[in-house]
Amino acid sequence: MGMCLSGDSREETPPPQEETGFKSNYVKARVKERSEAREREALLRQRQEQTQSQNMASGQGSQHSGGSIARLQTHTSGLASDMARAREGLDERGQRLTHVEDVTVRMGSESRNLHKTTGKLKSKYN
Repeated sequence: MGMCLSGDSREETPPPQEETGFKSNYVKARVKERSEAREREALLRQRQEQTQSQNMASGQGSQHSGGSIARLQTHTSGLASDMARAREGLDERGQRLTHVEDVTVRMGSESRNLHKTTGKLKSKYN
C-alpha cells in the first residue's frame, strides 16, 4: 500500500488549518481594535505634549490651564444634566411599558372570560 513506515522525512505535512470560527474572528477583531486604540492614544498624548510645550514656551501655560478647567467643569455639569434627563426618560419609558404589560395581561384574562361565557351561551342555545 502507499504508507511508509520507516519514518521517511519526505512525508507531506498538511498545510496549517486556518481558524474560521466566530471566536477566532472575534479575537482578531478585538486585538486589532486594541492596537488601533493604543496608536490613537499615543498620537493624542504626543499632540497634547506638543501643545503644552508650545504653551509653556509662549508663556500661556498658567493662563490656559485655568480656562480649560473652567471649561471642563462647565462641560461636565452639562453632561450630568444630560445624563439625568436621559435617566428620567428611561424611567418614564419603563413605567409606560409596565402599564402596557398590565393592560395586556388584564385584556388577556377578560378575553378568556368572554370566551368561556360565549361558549356557555352557545351550548345553552344550541
